[in-house]
Amino acid sequence: MSLVVEQLGVKEEEMARRESELMANPDEIIVRLSVMNLDGLMIPVGGNGDQEVEAKFKMMSFGDYMLMEKVCRYSLEREDGKKTYEVDFNEVRRLSLKRNLLSWSLDVPIERKNGWMTSECYERVGNVSAPLIEAFLDAFWNKSEMSKEEEEEMERQAVVLFGKNSRGVTNPCEGIRLYCTMGSQWDKFGIKEDELNDMSYKKYVMLKQMLKYENEAMRRQSATKKTPQTRIAGAGGRTRVSQGQRIPL
Repeated sequence: MSLVVEQLGVKEEEMARRESELMANPDEIIVRLSVMNLDGLMIPVGGNGDQEVEAKFKMMSFGDYMLMEKVCRYSLEREDGKKTYEVDFNEVRRLSLKRNLLSWSLDVPIERKNGWMTSECYERVGNVSAPLIEAFLDAFWNKSEMSKEEEEEMERQAVVLFGKNSRGVTNPCEGIRLYCTMGSQWDKFGIKEDELNDMSYKKYVMLKQMLKYENEAMRRQSATKKTPQTRIAGAGGRTRVSQGQRIPL
């Protein structure tokens, strides 16, 4: 029992820390990694390193993501001769480093111009340990996207929220809170294009998923309301809907 309580305490403490960081810097994502210096190369080693390094990223907005996806989209020709489009997500990750990395504690200064890392700076960054760069990007994307656990929790709570005779959700998760807060302020969000582009990518995905859950709930409720109507023959062979009550067996 004590172990469970201890684990819950650590989880809650981590959530509180993340929430406080977001409130202090809502437009930034802080990534901290434990590393070990091996022959001059910094290698991420979980929590057992001999030092900690930190990187500060600009929050990835929906506009950022759509811009990078557009640049990294390429066409392929199908067997039937028609074109299809794919996205090179490895290239998207590379661009996110140039687009979103603001600063870090390494001795390689980050230089930016017009919202992007400069080419000269990117060349210097390319000399940094590849595993460290990948670890920074992994952590950044983990905080920029909705995790599997968050999606599963949101789906469970959405079933309650959109259920028949629902009285709301106790201790709502971030996605439910976001949906209810924005839904109460705007009629289905009423978000303008520039506001959408500035919205964090994670929040956009959460709202999109919540709308999916709502539509599914509405379809289920609509299906249960549709009961077959019994028609009876009247004078002249015409049929009409029966006015009698259906008694369940």
